[in-house]
Amino acid sequence: MVSIGCADGEPSAQVTGPQRGLYHERVMETPGATIVVASYNHAQYVDQCIASLAAQDYANVDVIVTDDASTDGSVAAIEDALARYGLTALTLFASTNRGICATFNAALAAIRTPYVAFLAADDWMAPSRISRQVALLEAAGPNVALVYGDLYQAAANGDVQETLYSSMYPESWGFGRSGDLYQLLLRHTFIPAPSVMARASCLREVGGYDERLAIEDHDMWLRLARRYRLAFLAEPLVYYRAHPASLSMWFSGQRERLRWETRLLMYAKHLGVSSDQDAMLAEQMYVEAKAAYRAGADPAAVRGYLWRWVRTGRSTAALGYAVAAQLGVPGT
Repeated sequence: MVSIGCADGEPSAQVTGPQRGLYHERVMETPGATIVVASYNHAQYVDQCIASLAAQDYANVDVIVTDDASTDGSVAAIEDALARYGLTALTLFASTNRGICATFNAALAAIRTPYVAFLAADDWMAPSRISRQVALLEAAGPNVALVYGDLYQAAANGDVQETLYSSMYPESWGFGRSGDLYQLLLRHTFIPAPSVMARASCLREVGGYDERLAIEDHDMWLRLARRYRLAFLAEPLVYYRAHPASLSMWFSGQRERLRWETRLLMYAKHLGVSSDQDAMLAEQMYVEAKAAYRAGADPAAVRGYLWRWVRTGRSTAALGYAVAAQLGVPGT
């Protein structure tokens, strides 16, 4: 195990494994890709995830494994799995919980390959995932920032379900399309995060992940789509495990507040492009702000979004919410 040193306050960083090539000079014809495994209380699932990395049919791969201060023994499970499958990895283990965006930024700073995919430690990949996606991005050229695709749904115990993402979410506007997807993404999030491989340079170009946000993916797809084209690969190459501790489940119930906060901050970044787009975003922010207000959010935190929609003159019903929030009347 070789220490890589990190600045104060950053996660501890070590290279784990038999040292067979990570970050070493390569003589390969294929471009490098990095898989970043993100763990948070995934001890019971991480073995299957890391096994799928070891089974990839693509040779020029770096592995970075992060853990965001898990409390269930995930770090030990990660180290055991890396040793069991003979994988060399850079491990970034945080001593305090920092959130997914800070975790991904720490990994992004360490990536030295042209391509990267972020994979939760409770998910896993088909053996051809890296080779298929690298080939598409190489053929597409630098104007394409990422490739996304369909994915398999799996139960908590790892049993693969018959349904795909595409069949479970048929209302997902834009799914299956390539090209300029910015306007579609403003209206709906339809890119399944586990399926994405991106150009690391593009992620850096748009400023990395916004650490104010609790959810990273839709915000990043929007910022990339505003500058670049996106590509779709129909073949399912990733298995998404649904269970109570997965991130999508984590944002249910009392944690809905974080989802509202994330969407409001995200939409605000795209104001000012055009009057029509501003009106559409104002309506979407109103919907989120009203839901947050009615669920008990601080009136001061949402009143600006409510007033923005009122000022468009397109809704009289919004005025009541805006006035009540302005007066500090609780929404519940």
